[in-house]
Amino acid sequence: MRGSGERVLCCGRLVVKQVNSKMDHQAMEDEDDTSSYNTSPPQVVLNAKDGIASPGPNDIICGRGKSIAHKGNARFRQLISEKKAEYQAAKRREDKSRITVEIVEELRKTSKFLLKDPKLKLWFEVGEEYQKEKVSHALRSRGKEECRNKRPKPKKKMTRKLQQSPAMDEAVESLIQEQQEMLKTLIERCDRE
Repeated sequence: MRGSGERVLCCGRLVVKQVNSKMDHQAMEDEDDTSSYNTSPPQVVLNAKDGIASPGPNDIICGRGKSIAHKGNARFRQLISEKKAEYQAAKRREDKSRITVEIVEELRKTSKFLLKDPKLKLWFEVGEEYQKEKVSHALRSRGKEECRNKRPKPKKKMTRKLQQSPAMDEAVESLIQEQQEMLKTLIERCDRE
């Protein structure tokens, strides 16, 4: 059971849940029941005592922002690039899951996956499901190198308008006039009849 207005980590986002009555408490307890068919991701209550003031050099910074230069994220990207071809060549879902779990386990030997709570200004370790999702997303995504190396789109061919000679223009103009005259005479014949 959670207290009123506690901060909760869900899918890497911080959410504030308000608990107003006993029914709300019961509903929240039911959400935590593992025997239910609820497919929503697990939620974790954040306590300031569990937070970290700043990530270590090997930690992996999650979430949006400028984590490119961080040593832990550089190692993360390196490991992803090493395994990406194998992951993308895998045909079965089980093989892709195995590769994802191997990468997460390898990274967790020396690193923590951390996400910053902007209000508490502390870093919190994310759960295993979030870690797997981050790794599998990185394995599916194209990196900057792949975007740079892709073939450029073929340019549309510009069709030049054929330049006609003045003689051709005159011939076309006279044909149009002849057809207009023929149409007028046909209309006049039809009106007479």
